[in-house]
Amino acid sequence: MPQNHLSLGFAEAVITLHGYGTLTWKVGYDFCSGTNALKRLRHFLLEEWENLPCPTGSATFQALSRVWQELNNGERARAIHRLRLRPHEAHHVNWVINKDEAVQVGKWRTKLGEIVSYIVHGGDPPAKLCLSTATLFRGDKHPILSQEIGNTFKTYFLSWADHYPTLGLTENRTEYILYPDTPIPQLFTKINDEKNERHLVILPALGSKFCRRGTLKSFLTLMKQLYPPDQILDLVTPDSQHRNKQLLYQYPDRYSVVVSCDLFNEGTDWVPCSRLHNTDSPEGSLTLAVQRYLRPFRRSSGKTKVVVYNYVKRLMPSEDIRDRISDRTNLVLAALTIATEYKPVTIPLECEGHRRTVSLQELLGQDRYLDLQDLLLQRFEAMSDKNSVSEVKKIIADVVNLFKVSGVTKDYFQAGVYSLGRNRPSASFH
Repeated sequence: MPQNHLSLGFAEAVITLHGYGTLTWKVGYDFCSGTNALKRLRHFLLEEWENLPCPTGSATFQALSRVWQELNNGERARAIHRLRLRPHEAHHVNWVINKDEAVQVGKWRTKLGEIVSYIVHGGDPPAKLCLSTATLFRGDKHPILSQEIGNTFKTYFLSWADHYPTLGLTENRTEYILYPDTPIPQLFTKINDEKNERHLVILPALGSKFCRRGTLKSFLTLMKQLYPPDQILDLVTPDSQHRNKQLLYQYPDRYSVVVSCDLFNEGTDWVPCSRLHNTDSPEGSLTLAVQRYLRPFRRSSGKTKVVVYNYVKRLMPSEDIRDRISDRTNLVLAALTIATEYKPVTIPLECEGHRRTVSLQELLGQDRYLDLQDLLLQRFEAMSDKNSVSEVKKIIADVVNLFKVSGVTKDYFQAGVYSLGRNRPSASFH
């Protein structure tokens, strides 16, 4: 895993398999913390597994890479024998090239990629790889796996269109809130207006944007006017951070407000959270923006509505601000759509006397789908009145005709695409 605190979420997992009962999966060895972690990890990799009572361990990418560099060729072959390597947040692999190219280049893109490639080319059939990630793209645009290597994997994919209906949500909304010097007063007001919700607050790094010494303290003081101290969790202060992370995993339903800085970028979740207050918006990294945006979208009992609040400093006239923020929203949504994580439109297709639901990508093919999407956005940008339902429907009808989308219930298609309208703050994405 990319960071050691993520091991807290893997200590013991109870998984409900609908219709088949429950499965308890436990990690027997934690190499993310404790004394002599690297030495213990090396021993684990080279040990005969038949002698281990629970041969499952967790380690950080950095720790695994350091141990790997210290192994000789014989030890590496022994380490991968019957090894099942499961990189969590596997987009960090970046990228696996074939063995001959690796020799020519003389180095690998990442150390983790070197280990993955060794397993692929190591000639040890019992060795297995399972790469999982919810982020199918990287900010630097490099592929996770080369096409040659990717074709050797069996792939499982859960689209957002299939996943979203399982979350129990009836509404999700994104809002942008402009602040002059500090967003703390507006943050207090928003939380006070929804005291019964679970609020995750992301602060910028110290010295960045509005965040200064005393900012965290003043925010926590305000929160104590709304909640008892034991319902507020500080994940920013270094001295208490590790202990408080453990408390969050052990008692997730205890807290009403959790304040953090960079822990919720990837892999870390607070499942009951229904309101995300991102005071570090806009991020410089598109990948980071997407990872943060998806934090509240976890199934939790009683959670039916998710709202993401982005707090942005007012730097220019409001008209320019609106355009800049709208562009950022479209950029995030477009990246999600292209990565097929976020499918905002599904189509009831009428064919041979029966109906079935397909995605627009399946109907048109990926290349034509992206061309259609680009044309829609270009024509939407050119509109003088972006809130005009009739004008939006006319643009959609024109594009549908241009791309010869046949067999589609057009009213449904229009309703789906209209939800992409970027100036409609209450739009929901299906």
